[in-house]
Amino acid sequence: MNAKEFYEAFVNATNEQTIVRKEQIESTPDLADGKNTYLDIYRNHEAVYTELINKNIIHNIIKEVEVDEDIISENAEYLSEHPEYKKLVPQHEYFRIDCTGYQHRFFEIDADAAKSIGLNRHFWELKIAVEHENNKHDWMDEVIKLVHVRCPLKVVIGYNYYDQREDGDISKLKFVSDWMQKLAAFDKNAKEEILVIIGNGAPASKNYPAYQTFDYRGYIFNYHAMEFKLIKKAM
Repeated sequence: MNAKEFYEAFVNATNEQTIVRKEQIESTPDLADGKNTYLDIYRNHEAVYTELINKNIIHNIIKEVEVDEDIISENAEYLSEHPEYKKLVPQHEYFRIDCTGYQHRFFEIDADAAKSIGLNRHFWELKIAVEHENNKHDWMDEVIKLVHVRCPLKVVIGYNYYDQREDGDISKLKFVSDWMQKLAAFDKNAKEEILVIIGNGAPASKNYPAYQTFDYRGYIFNYHAMEFKLIKKAM
């Protein structure tokens, strides 16, 4: 899965008018009253919305992503008997990252060889790392965190003032881009994608009308231009 595919899957799964179900918010099932929508939960119960995003929506996106083709082809016999390892395994709060997706590779290690040396076959590969931050002022911290993590796809989901989206998104992303490049951990030659998805938050102006959509917009870091570029939505 690349950044654009993740963005499209995320946007498709976060329709504002979707009615939340009990199994999606196990910590507070009473809020799944058949009336509360995703937008209602986000507006009124941010911590619950984070649970919905991380443990349900992103979890379900990750678990449908197939592992690398070469892993499948080189381990065809084993994976034909264990098809559950053909897709990424969602994991929450690993490395204190909100949600990660990894692919198993332990079956590449000879079981007898590992047993003879006294080790279990722990061998896996991180493929996706995702951070979700409700606080409109704090999502830069999540970008900086993921710069320090080696992973093909790094995703940060944050929010901006509803009435400051156009120039606000761009100026914030430029600020983040400039500073993250100063880190020793930043690799301008990395074969990694950094995706920042920004959605609507409460407006800065009290006179501004209430927002009715999340309006999630995806921005991928362009290693040639050294800046974030807006993803054009699929028609």
